[in-house]
Amino acid sequence: MTRQAVTPFGDLARLSAQQWALRAVSPSSTLAFLAFAAAAGGRLHPVAAATALVIALGVALMPDSDAGLLVLFYLAGYWLLTVPEGVSGWLLLAGLAVLALHACTTMAAYGPPGVVLERPMLRRWVTRVLAAAGVTGGVWACVWAAAQVRLPAGGWLLGVALMVCLAAAALVLHGTAPKGSRDP
Repeated sequence: MTRQAVTPFGDLARLSAQQWALRAVSPSSTLAFLAFAAAAGGRLHPVAAATALVIALGVALMPDSDAGLLVLFYLAGYWLLTVPEGVSGWLLLAGLAVLALHACTTMAAYGPPGVVLERPMLRRWVTRVLAAAGVTGGVWACVWAAAQVRLPAGGWLLGVALMVCLAAAALVLHGTAPKGSRDP
């Protein structure tokens, strides 16, 4: 009996074609995000951009690790620190790139390296991603419209908006709990 060496990256030789495609989205969407940040007027920081790519490669190699969360936070911080304030179409495209990264990483982490997700599972994920993309576009459109109105600054307006968001979240969470569920 021969023993195979175990690497921290898993068994890459056993990856299915589907897994290669899903895992390739992480570095690809990270590159796209960095390009959108630059197009939105952000300053390109080569070391920071290279760090994002290294983390994204880590996500591709180990999709079931915490590196996926790290790259999402890192890209959000990169945008906040490098892109001037404003709402442009580049922000929407960057959000969709992050959505692709998140969805494909989640699907890649579903099972062992050789797993091939069945068609019903893929259809369910495509439906979810398209719904999330639609919501992302809707939120971007609301933010863009609000930026055009030039409302006066005020704490009461922010408070009302937060209360509306909290009420909406409570309604959604209350309506999605299965009957008889003991989850809070």
